[in-house]
Formats: sequence, structure tokens, C-alpha cells
Amino acid sequence: MPSGKDPAAALSAFTEWCESQSLKPIIFGCEAPDRGALKDWALTEIGRQPLFIAGPSYSPRRSGPDQPLQNRELRRQARRALSKKLEVSEIGVASLWEFAQSGSLDDMLYYCWKRRGLADFGFLVEFNISMGLNKRRTFVVRKPNGETCGICFLVPSDRGWLLEHQLLTPDAPNGTGELLMCSLLLRYLQPGERLSLGVTPLFSELTKEAANPSAPEILSFVPAPLRDRVLSLWEPLYGFRSLLNFRQKLEPMEWESVYWAVPKRRTLQDILAVLGAFAGGSFVRFGLDTLEKHMQVLGRRLAPRVLPALNRFYIATLALWIPILWNLDGVQLFGNPLACKVWALYDVLLVVLFLFHQRVVKKLYPSLLTKLLLGLVVADTVLAWLQTGLYHGGFPTSQPLGTLIFLINTAPVSAFCYLVLVDFAVKPLPFMRREQGRP
Repeated sequence: MPSGKDPAAALSAFTEWCESQSLKPIIFGCEAPDRGALKDWALTEIGRQPLFIAGPSYSPRRSGPDQPLQNRELRRQARRALSKKLEVSEIGVASLWEFAQSGSLDDMLYYCWKRRGLADFGFLVEFNISMGLNKRRTFVVRKPNGETCGICFLVPSDRGWLLEHQLLTPDAPNGTGELLMCSLLLRYLQPGERLSLGVTPLFSELTKEAANPSAPEILSFVPAPLRDRVLSLWEPLYGFRSLLNFRQKLEPMEWESVYWAVPKRRTLQDILAVLGAFAGGSFVRFGLDTLEKHMQVLGRRLAPRVLPALNRFYIATLALWIPILWNLDGVQLFGNPLACKVWALYDVLLVVLFLFHQRVVKKLYPSLLTKLLLGLVVADTVLAWLQTGLYHGGFPTSQPLGTLIFLINTAPVSAFCYLVLVDFAVKPLPFMRREQGRP
């Protein structure tokens, strides 16, 4: 939302600039106080943000029949974490940098990243640890042995604080997130300060709670049965309902609507424009990034055991095949009796490279060796198919050893698929590339 001493003037200046650039303005993330300045704009409800007011009622120590009715479940879950002797503390920039350099933060980011079905959004939600350090506050949860099992980041907003990110380790005890929340609202924020967890998308659609008629929800134009079907299909990709369910358990003081605003509503065009912004400007690129993400997750899941075993398998297979190929004196490849021996030497080169490649798949680091092997295996596959098609009559064939040679020549395809998977597995993850300033 354009801001300044005169919000109306700032909004007018923003609109004029958009017109001068032949752009259609959309203001994303408008809140209740902005509605006055946007009285002539069309609003669409994105979702609602859960709001909490800091105060002593969030103390996990308060239990029993005399405790406040509000946030009982939140305090109960926080007590479960306290029983494990977890401690919450605020850390400075130096400690955060040291924590990031240890690799623990990357592990938390990866655990969070791989659970989402879609690629990273390119609008509003990117996380970069090096940005906003002078304003961001960082809090960690530690086990009794000093190991960090949770971290969260607060950034200031116009009316209080926003919980920018909360990350937990896979082995974080139950109630870790709730203990973080209670600690923030009890100890680290001033009484009366407001804390927002950020927008919960599609709140009205999921809860079937009617939105304000003057600001309809995003899917208001979709018939109810079809809307439910769409939400079910989207759930594995983003987890709208699971996010809502978790936040409802925290019992916020209020659910406040968050909107986008346009001078004139064009429902489908507006939705496509917003989705396009989240997709980074290209739906095709976003789809490819999502496919790449699933390949990276699969590659890393197979990395500890399967990928090293496959690498050893190709070494053993080539080692067995090389002497056979060297001694095939009666079979001409490409019409040349020496071709078998040349091809055997080529496979010796592949064996040597696969031996060096074993360290790559064991340590899982990017290497030009993977790409070199990939290129050589592609060449091997193409030459093998040409040999089969030109000199052994294709498949099926009546040529001597034709069927056997065809089957052998299709083997490099599996090596190609394996190397592609390794290439995805060793590629730096998106949040690592952002920290390194890479696209």
C-alpha cells in the first residue's frame, strides 16, 4: 500500500505512475486501515491474518481451572515443550551468522522447502538471511544439550510485528512452535503490541464463512462444488487447509481480512496477474521450476544409498563388458573390425570417470565431472543406436548377435537417467542460490 504523510496523495501518485508506464495497478496486501483511502477501488479478500496481542495471559505456567479460557490449547502445547526443558532466546546478527555458517539453518530451510509441492514463489515470500538485518529480530529454541531445534524471524509492520518465518527441525519436540509463540507474546514483545502471523490464503473459502459483500473472496465466482474440488486438488501443492488448521489451534484474538485492490475489478485477469507475480512472471518457468524441485527432492532422497550403489553398478557393468567387447573380433561395428577395440577403450575412459564420480555421489557436491559423464554417455547411447540401426537391421533383427547387441546398446539409457538425477541432486537449492546471489 503506498504510504506517506498523505496516503491519498501517495495512492494518486502511484496510479499516475502506472498509467504513464501503461501498467494496470494492483495493490496487494491491503489491511483494514487502508480501506478508507481505497474507498473508490474494488477489493478482493485474499485471506485473513491471525492477530495476537502480547500480554501475560500467554504464560505456559498458567494452567488448571483458573487459567484464561483464551489460548488454552496454545499454552498446553507450549508446556509439552517446556517439559523437555527447551529454552527460547533472542540472538543477534553475529550469532545468527554463525548459526547459518554451521549448516543448521540450511537443514531447517530444506526440511520446510521439500514439504511444499510447488516451487518457491517469486513475490513477497522470498527469504534471504542477509536482507533486513538491522530490522529483523531472531529467536531460537534450544534443547538442553544446546542443539537448536527451532528458529523464527520477526520484522516490524505498520501496526506491530509480523512473524516472517518459523522453521523447525524434523526432530523438534511437540509444542516447539507453540512455545516460541508464547515466549514472543509474553517476554519479548511489549504488552499490547500486535503480532501477525501473515495472511492465511483462502480463509473464507476453506471455512465457508461469508466474506464482506463489498470485498468478495478470490473464488467467489466458482460454484461451491467445483470450488471444493479445486481446493482439494491444490492442497498437496501448497497446504492451504493444513496451514489454516494449525493457525486455528493457536486461537488468535482476531482474524483480520487482507485484500488486493484494483481500480476496476476484472476477476479472471486480476487472479492471473496476482498468480503471475507469485510465479515470477512466467507460468511456464514456474512449472519447470516445480518439476526441477521434485527431481531435486527425489535425487536427495536417493543420495545416501541408491545413487552410490548405482554408480558402483555401472563401474562393474563396464568392467565386465570391456573384455567382451575387446574380443568380439568376428563382429564388425560400423563396418570396421577395429571399432570394437576403440569402443572398448572408450568404455575404459567411462570406467575411470565413474570411479572418480563415486566421490561426487557420496559427498553430493556439484561437479563438472557429472556433466562430462552425462555428455559422454549421451554420445555412447547415440552411437550404440546408430550401430544397431545401420549395421544390425534395427530391432527385431535376424543378424548374428543382433538382439543381444540391441539390448546391450539400450543400457546407456539407464546411465543417462541416473546421471540426470545426480545432476539435479547436487544442484544448489533455491534458497542457497539466492544467498549466493545466483539466479
